[in-house]
Amino acid sequence: MCIDCWKHYGSPEIVNDITTTLASLISLIYEYHGAGGHLHIVIDDWNLDDDSIKFCLHQIEENHYNYSKEQVESERACAVLMLNSSLDERASALALERTFFDA
Repeated sequence: MCIDCWKHYGSPEIVNDITTTLASLISLIYEYHGAGGHLHIVIDDWNLDDDSIKFCLHQIEENHYNYSKEQVESERACAVLMLNSSLDERASALALERTFFDA
């Protein structure tokens, strides 16, 4: 959605197990919720810093919006993997999911 956001992060094009898994999880989350659910500020707004992800993870753990168990599990897996990835991997995963570059 935000190619300018990707460019802001330096347009990284990392394709590895982390980025492909994150891209798949992001796609799944969008199937549950078109605006990214509890991870909206991260995957829609490109706030890729640890604090934003931790904020979302807290919302996920509380299931702030009462989403389905499956959606919450997908969001949790995505947030945890993001916290264990580099900033370039996070930006690459979002760009990969949006097909800003070819894998």
